[in-house]
Amino acid sequence: MSAIFGKAATKGFLLRLKEQLSFIERGLEILKMKRDHLAGEVNRLLSELEKLAEADRKLMEAYEEAKKAMVTVGLDEFESQANCVTDMHVDVRAISQMGVLVPEVRVAKGPDLTNIPNMAVHSAAKKLLEAFMLALKKAEAESQLEKIAYDLMVTNRKVNSLEKVVIPDLRSQIRYVENRLEEEMIEEFFRVKKVREKMRELRRLLRRGQRGGG
Repeated sequence: MSAIFGKAATKGFLLRLKEQLSFIERGLEILKMKRDHLAGEVNRLLSELEKLAEADRKLMEAYEEAKKAMVTVGLDEFESQANCVTDMHVDVRAISQMGVLVPEVRVAKGPDLTNIPNMAVHSAAKKLLEAFMLALKKAEAESQLEKIAYDLMVTNRKVNSLEKVVIPDLRSQIRYVENRLEEEMIEEFFRVKKVREKMRELRRLLRRGQRGGG
């Protein structure tokens, strides 16, 4: 009996190889779907980060306006009016993108700026808030992009490994076992044929012996 990798080349072994190949091919399709989804998400996040590229500039502009307002009303008054602003509450939770956990930032409660009496300070606070929200979105997108891009790289490696190594190797094993089984069937056919020929020859000899004896 022929053997491959320590296993006998039998119909049962061939069936197991084919089942394994089918299972891996289904897994490959799922991985490809995941890879395509992650690639789309990476492209979306890159596009979003392009739109958020002005976040740093907006923050610097808001900071400059806050300095001007501070000069206008004085440091003590500026701090006093800043204390009128209520706290901001931000929630960060993990969400799944095709099995990849990424952070999602949500503002549960925004600051109330209506209690700031001075218009210059109010305007500066409003711009600071807008700039901070942009910076928050940018930080969220950057963190999500980092995690998703890494998982995309890992998934792509798995796809390549299955396509270029695992599946071809399994198909090669299947072809080998199929060929060995076919060869063994042919060998068995000829063995049976030879046995039948010998039996026919034996019967002919027996019949001749019987006729000669009679």
